[in-house]
Amino acid sequence: MKYGAILLALLASVGQAGASESKLTQWASKTTAKIVSGTKDVLTGVQQGVDTGRQTGASVDGAVVITNQNYHPYVDISVESATTKTGVYELTLVFKNKTDQIVRLTNLYQARNFYLLDNKGFSTALVVGGDTGDVTILKNSATKKTYRFSTQPLSGDVVALRLYETNIALP
Repeated sequence: MKYGAILLALLASVGQAGASESKLTQWASKTTAKIVSGTKDVLTGVQQGVDTGRQTGASVDGAVVITNQNYHPYVDISVESATTKTGVYELTLVFKNKTDQIVRLTNLYQARNFYLLDNKGFSTALVVGGDTGDVTILKNSATKKTYRFSTQPLSGDVVALRLYETNIALP
């Protein structure tokens, strides 16, 4: 009988510990989800703030800052050359400034802003370590930049370069 009471007490405490553990797991899961969600919201807000600040505030050099597809009144973009090397598709782009102001294209490192598409619908973004910085084009002049894209994610022939959701013709 003595052992039965101890066994009952032990089973009861295990049951309560299991319930506490379940509640603890749920609490940890909910708390982590809130932290991750909040962090993503903060980072999104910071990026939007940076973009807005760069567009609305005067840049040190007086440049017009472009972060989206509204570059057409300021810049003509064309592909000077396109070559395929082992695992890499290389493009040399010409950015021609049509204005008497300095123009800067930003956020090219973001995959949604600058990528290649193949004829089967697959896409690939800039290669890490390639030239992903801003493009600054001086008044009434042009500049060239060479970009490299990995061909590994592609399944077919490259058919388009997409910059800020606008297709640029390939040679």
